Amino acid sequence: MPQHAKHASKNMGYGRNLKYAVKNKLRDHFKSGHFATTSAHCERFNLFIDWIEEHHKINDLWDITNSHLLAYSEHIKALMSNEIIAVSTAHNRISSCNVVLKIMRGDNYIRIDKIANALGKKRCYVRSQVPDGIDLDEVLQAQYQLRNNGNIRLAAILGLARTLGMRLREAVLCDLQRLKREAQKFGGINIQEGTKGGRKGSHAPRWIDIKEPAASG
Repeated sequence: MPQHAKHASKNMGYGRNLKYAVKNKLRDHFKSGHFATTSAHCERFNLFIDWIEEHHKINDLWDITNSHLLAYSEHIKALMSNEIIAVSTAHNRISSCNVVLKIMRGDNYIRIDKIANALGKKRCYVRSQVPDGIDLDEVLQAQYQLRNNGNIRLAAILGLARTLGMRLREAVLCDLQRLKREAQKFGGINIQEGTKGGRKGSHAPRWIDIKEPAASG
């Protein structure tokens, strides 16, 4: 809860320290849930706080303006252009600024609407390299052990995530029997359960082609 009732009090009434204020406001906003989300936004916004305290000597969220946020986006753009941070990281940092400032202020006055335009580059959602730590042989060995221990569905979830690039939530919530029927009938599967961005059901399809592995020898 805010320490002071006045809306115009320093840092929206959540204390004199910016990072402390943001952390506790987000906890109140998410009602002690969404721990990963709260932690991610705090971590990214803390970088903005470090920057704005160093370059503009600001220690009250009410003093932050759109000009400050635009200047910060230029700083992030420079880091991205010099390949110090990835495009996705740059977008996430600006996005968290938008989210935190909206929650703290209760309005949308201080924000960057078109992050891609501000950074001069869109983020790419297509992976160009296989992530570290998911060697196929190791995954197959893990699946073998899971099946032997009777964890058939866990083995299937692991395979779906590794082979088809499904998100963990999608793989956990998917209807395995439906996916099997679709793969046999259509040569592809439609990801419906656990999707992001409000997508739900067959009216918002995301089909993934299923191809038989090439025969050896």
